[in-house]
Amino acid sequence: VWNPLPTITMIPFVLFRGWFHVLASPGFAASIASAIAMSCAVVSIDGIARDWCRSRAMRMLVVLGFALNPMVMLYAANGMSEAFLIAFMLACIKPFARWLTDPSDTMALVSTGVLLGLAYLVRYESLAATAAVSTVVIWKTWALAAPVKRRVDIIGNLFVVGVPSIASFAGVAIVSCVVPGS
Repeated sequence: VWNPLPTITMIPFVLFRGWFHVLASPGFAASIASAIAMSCAVVSIDGIARDWCRSRAMRMLVVLGFALNPMVMLYAANGMSEAFLIAFMLACIKPFARWLTDPSDTMALVSTGVLLGLAYLVRYESLAATAAVSTVVIWKTWALAAPVKRRVDIIGNLFVVGVPSIASFAGVAIVSCVVPGS
């Protein structure tokens, strides 16, 4: 079973097929959805560049370099799920970087976990990113926590960042068994 989020994002376009029938033609709704997802990725790149680039010219160079990259444009137009995965992976960079800078910012870690969980609803490959983020969370928490609280803090932070992906994994697995029966 294909992960559901890209398909779900196409439903609104198909609902308007009575007024604009071309929306229901094969691949058109998918191309619109992937173009929207890739524009969200460009917005994420702009947000990251605002934080990391010292000058406006450098930020514009980074954003334009990403947006005009031929592969980015291809993924934005082809209607496949790569655009969604790129958008979610880029969106989780900013809150995760914020948490790395300020580990007391639990909301940043929650945002990272939720975005990784949503990314699993797009493609299975996001589990590798979840594993990498979890490893960094363990390392950072171990380095900063008092020896008496290390175990509790690590478990708590892993729970926050990992449960959305685990829930997405379990949800897709259950639906995959129940709906098609396989």
